[in-house]
Amino acid sequence: MQCPKCGHNNPDDAQTCQSCSFAFSDKNASQLTTPAKTSRLAILSLVLALPSLFFFLLTGIPAIITAIISYFKIKHSDGKLKGRPISIAGMILSLLFMFGFVLLWSLDAPPIPNDYTIADLRSAPADCNESYELLRSLVYLFVDPRQEIENLNDAIALEESITGQKSQRKLPDSFIEKYLKDDEYEPLLSDEECALIYEVSEIAEQGKVSALSNIINKNADMIKQTWDKTEKVRGIIHQINKFPEIADLYEPSFTDEPLHVVALINFSRIYHAYAYLQVEPNDIHRFTIELIEMDSVFRKLSMNARLKIVKLCCLIITSNNIQAANTIANTSEASQESIKLLAEHFTPFTKEQISLKNPLLLEYLSMKYCISQAPENTFMKVIPVFKRNSTLRINRNHFEDLISAAEVTNDAKKERLKVWPSFYPFQEPAFPKKNEKLPFLYRCYNPVGSLLLKIMNPDTFTSMSEKSLKIKIKNDLFQIILNKRLGKDVDLTAKAYSDKYIIDVENEIIFSPGPDGESGTDDDIKLPINPDVLGLTE
Repeated sequence: MQCPKCGHNNPDDAQTCQSCSFAFSDKNASQLTTPAKTSRLAILSLVLALPSLFFFLLTGIPAIITAIISYFKIKHSDGKLKGRPISIAGMILSLLFMFGFVLLWSLDAPPIPNDYTIADLRSAPADCNESYELLRSLVYLFVDPRQEIENLNDAIALEESITGQKSQRKLPDSFIEKYLKDDEYEPLLSDEECALIYEVSEIAEQGKVSALSNIINKNADMIKQTWDKTEKVRGIIHQINKFPEIADLYEPSFTDEPLHVVALINFSRIYHAYAYLQVEPNDIHRFTIELIEMDSVFRKLSMNARLKIVKLCCLIITSNNIQAANTIANTSEASQESIKLLAEHFTPFTKEQISLKNPLLLEYLSMKYCISQAPENTFMKVIPVFKRNSTLRINRNHFEDLISAAEVTNDAKKERLKVWPSFYPFQEPAFPKKNEKLPFLYRCYNPVGSLLLKIMNPDTFTSMSEKSLKIKIKNDLFQIILNKRLGKDVDLTAKAYSDKYIIDVENEIIFSPGPDGESGTDDDIKLPINPDVLGLTE
């Protein structure tokens, strides 16, 4: 008989405990003969402990709490409860399983094999590198030094926030010597001149013939003066065009200064405005040669453009050049020789000229650089909340989708990279659309990486794809105008948005419906025409 007070084992016929002299009454004896029950809490702790390998804190913590409670309840139950080994097992299993969960959760995906590098970008031959420096010197003629310094300071702040290190970036010495040391520096084009050429381009784009004629006649002297001021720039264009390709040497990191081609958009508008002042055949022919030379430079640059903004600017400048060339083609004084030069140059775009693959790859490499350089503080090292390889893999999958959509090829899609450790059974998450989040499970697995991907969510390039398509269509319309001027047969079959391009003699335009598919709306793609010059009137 076990003593209920001290636990000492006594003979079955003992009346008192041999150890503590506790008197065994009939009531006590009946209690001693009642079998002890297994603690339900102990069983519950074991049940909760088993799935803690997969649910971590969700079942692991309750398992430990119930194991502890059941352990002490059994201890103080005066023998009424049993199951102390079960509660201990529940506690140990939950601790082991949670530790195993942490180990599994902390694992990153493997590195990306044979990932993209800068060598995958389309680049000009090495002997064309000088063209990049010439282009940079041309850009600096239009750059506002104050804005350049502000842009640089913003870039430095961004770099230092990502890398956690002091930036080594600075403006090129040539820029400092030429501009920042000159307190009396003035930009090549005044604000008034920029406003004028922009207004001319906008009115011409809208096809407002009478308004365009008024502004040209009223400001002819200023347009001529603006053209004369760019003589040096046109000389640099002539030098650059001697290269078979134009290089873009921008590196996908924060250590290089991007080429601010956006400053040259106004320069291309000058050609458009000046085209309206050409009245003599010889003047028109000389201007045609200069226009073709300038357009050639940006078509060559477009093939190797790395930055998205550089590619977009090349497309915009080319669109402006088509507008200027169209002005010549619709001028009765333009010789057949000038028209033939335009027809030989303004041919359908090549795939390389329109392709967005280079800017997409550059943006991917830049994001890869940011993710790879993101610092890991002590907290991240102790608790691995940033899975670098997994972040890179989900980013790579997204860019593969973007490249495939932009190129519109029939090539087989590359196999999607697994963003989890290889033995994880989960499906691959899709990259979130704007204002959406990655799946909850992935955010739990890689919280810091998910946040980085949300911050750096790349542009889908939809607007650029649409812009390139519109310029293709505008070039088609111009091909029709040139063929009409040369007396050739024309094909009005449309590339997109409709079956046929439309020649509207009454409103003196040739156009294609825009993305909405409706004629006569604001998104129509159009070029003004002179029906008499093109032989469209009876």
